[in-house]
Amino acid sequence: MQASYELIESCNLHSFTQEELANRAAQLRAVQRRLLVRFRDKNPLPLTQLEILFEGTLDQVGECLNFMEENELVMYCLILEDMAISY
Repeated sequence: MQASYELIESCNLHSFTQEELANRAAQLRAVQRRLLVRFRDKNPLPLTQLEILFEGTLDQVGECLNFMEENELVMYCLILEDMAISY
């Protein structure tokens, strides 16, 4: 029974992380667009702030993906544990 509650909690956490990943991906695309505009300018301004924002956002996307991967493993283990208890 405890495994079922943990599985539900893990699914909720996975759903929240997917939403967070979608937000970070949208932010990453926006930064990429801004960088492309700067590269096309005749007299581009320094890119340091956009570079920092791009790198930070890219790190956040990677962290979300890593967390989702770990959470999927936890869910898989909980499902197997729940199936083992059922039999």
